[in-house]
Amino acid sequence: MIKIIGIGPGDAKYLTQQATVALSKSPCIIGTQRQLETIEAFSEGTLLVYNGKLSHLEELMHNALKAHDHVALVASGDPSFYGISQWVRRTFEEEQIDILNGIGSYQILFSKTGYPMHDIYLTSLHGRTLDPKELTAYKRLCVLTDTTHTPYKIARLILDQGQNPMMIIGESLSYENEKIEEHRASDVADREYEMNVVIIDYER
Repeated sequence: MIKIIGIGPGDAKYLTQQATVALSKSPCIIGTQRQLETIEAFSEGTLLVYNGKLSHLEELMHNALKAHDHVALVASGDPSFYGISQWVRRTFEEEQIDILNGIGSYQILFSKTGYPMHDIYLTSLHGRTLDPKELTAYKRLCVLTDTTHTPYKIARLILDQGQNPMMIIGESLSYENEKIEEHRASDVADREYEMNVVIIDYER
């Protein structure tokens, strides 16, 4: 059996009670170094670090499943929202899979800015090829970005479409170095960004 456990945006205080109970009962937990640092206080099982490559993760999980009756795979945010859960279902279709949802970083940004989550398009650019038209097809949208599609590059693509919306950028949400900025697309800085989420509002 595989348990996919959503551990929230980063800080352990956002772990759900359901997640902490599942972690405490898991004989083997697999995650990245950062993820395991978040949950290690709640676990007494074996912790296995994977290097971020799916081939390595698959190998670790196959070996762990031979040694344990169930294995926990921790996932940042909510694993069902552009997360690891679909890959696990495809790769380990013969296994029973249980998914425990977690709090997404986008939820943190909405709560801290006061933006309502209804009537907004939610998407992710993690590992995806961006269609610039997708960025201007909605009145309001929220985007999980990656190191390729930075807030600055997103802003440039929007400006190229003749639009200049308000952009709210949340970096390192839930961590001590958390930063939330609000700019017009034309004023978004060309710099390095930490893990971030962007709300784009064409109605402001």
